Amino acid sequence: MLLDAHRDVPPPDQPTKLFVALRPPRQVAEQLYSTARQLCSDVRMAGRQRPIPILHMTVFPIGGGLGRAPRMLLEGIDKAVSSVRFPGIDIVLDQARSFETRQDSVPFVLEGGELTDICALGLATRDALRVKGYSIPARVGYAPHLTVAYSRRRSPRITFEPFGWKARDFQLIESWVDQTKYVQLAEWSLWGDPDEIETTANDGAD
Repeated sequence: MLLDAHRDVPPPDQPTKLFVALRPPRQVAEQLYSTARQLCSDVRMAGRQRPIPILHMTVFPIGGGLGRAPRMLLEGIDKAVSSVRFPGIDIVLDQARSFETRQDSVPFVLEGGELTDICALGLATRDALRVKGYSIPARVGYAPHLTVAYSRRRSPRITFEPFGWKARDFQLIESWVDQTKYVQLAEWSLWGDPDEIETTANDGAD
């Protein structure tokens, strides 16, 4: 469902990116921020910690441009992704590491060993968009993660006490490039369990 974001519109020349994401509820995000702060301290990671409101896990990137995407495009994305039927996702994070990049400041991310459902949701989202005629390239080699900081210091993979939550919805996010600002444009529900999805599908077939 599209949300009312008329009060937070980027300037026409502001580079933006659209992506589908899983955003933790506010209370969970606050706990994640606290966990990340402790992990950064443990590995002596002096850098920029990501603010609570933008903590997320990317499900699928859609594309970029300047300013707000046209309303017709956003309505089309909403209609396509609204058709996705997927159960709620149990997310458990228990590992942290720095991404290997050539940038001076690299992402410090949280990961987990069993996050295949996030990849599956990404594929379902991509397929729903393709059915509606959108040209969406395949995403190769993506590993679900949650970026919590950027730092010049690199950290090897470490483990920590498992932290988890149940994702019950997913969102369309507009990122203002280089502004550390996200605007939520749409939100869709994840269903309770596979049996609920099957029952609803059968009811709709009558």
